[in-house]
Amino acid sequence: MNKLSRGTSNITSIITNVGMHFLPNVVTAIISIIIVSSINLPIGIASISMFVPFFMIRRLYFKELEKVEKKSQKTWDKEYSHFWEVLTNIRLVKAFTAEKMELNKFYKTVKKLIGLRTNMEKIHNKSNAADMLIEVWTTAIVAYSFYLGLTGHFTIGTVILMVQYIQMIREPLWNLSWVFWEMKFAKIGVKDYLKILDQKIDIKNIDLPITPDKIKGKVSFDKVWFKYPDKSGQKVFENISFNVPSGQTLALVGKSGVGKTTVAHLMVRFFDPDQGHIKIDGLDLRDMPLKFLRQNIGLVSQDSYLFDAS
Repeated sequence: MNKLSRGTSNITSIITNVGMHFLPNVVTAIISIIIVSSINLPIGIASISMFVPFFMIRRLYFKELEKVEKKSQKTWDKEYSHFWEVLTNIRLVKAFTAEKMELNKFYKTVKKLIGLRTNMEKIHNKSNAADMLIEVWTTAIVAYSFYLGLTGHFTIGTVILMVQYIQMIREPLWNLSWVFWEMKFAKIGVKDYLKILDQKIDIKNIDLPITPDKIKGKVSFDKVWFKYPDKSGQKVFENISFNVPSGQTLALVGKSGVGKTTVAHLMVRFFDPDQGHIKIDGLDLRDMPLKFLRQNIGLVSQDSYLFDAS
């Protein structure tokens, strides 16, 4: 949820920055450069060229900032999910007197995030060298304009006009550097957001599913192989087979992690087996409509959740 929330916020930020800052600044800078160049071409060229080293320096530091920002967001996403679990299971934490442990973990996470934020500020401070370069370069161009005024090449009005337009070039292009970083920053979060939206649905209906008139309840696992895709290929079942006649009860007993809950999840098709078949009344679950299957199976999970107003 944190990735989705950040992603939508960053998309809004990109649209806002492009519409309200980037495009107006570009238009202002281009018009100002054209006017300055028409008055004095060397000054116009100098006004443009001063931003070449500026953007090169900024780009160098942007790469460093991007690495730190990615690390910061990754840390935040990981720990946010953990602390959310802690808050939703606060009674369990208290029951095992784990408050101090969780509090220490929280402090360590905050300390790590503060360290990453400090690194970002240090990189920002280093990039101020580019701002100083712009100030020196702008001062030199303004001084040259005054020199042309003193030597009679420019009138007083032209000098004032040139100074104003040079500032109109400097400000938009300087702001573009900030807009560029904001868009790069937003892009980092948008990538995770789009990655979530682009995830394919693994469990879906076949083109022509078969809907039985009635389910009697005979269940059979036929040479089923299964491993969770997100657990480094760890195998849960290897060539498992069993039959449960209609009206009979089956109890699965074993230590934690052997796959008891996985059997129930496979029955309602939260996952599909890698090999083999799971059938009800002789019909493979994958041949049934998914909605029909889940409407006819009652699942009582070991995790209890209470919804508001329930």
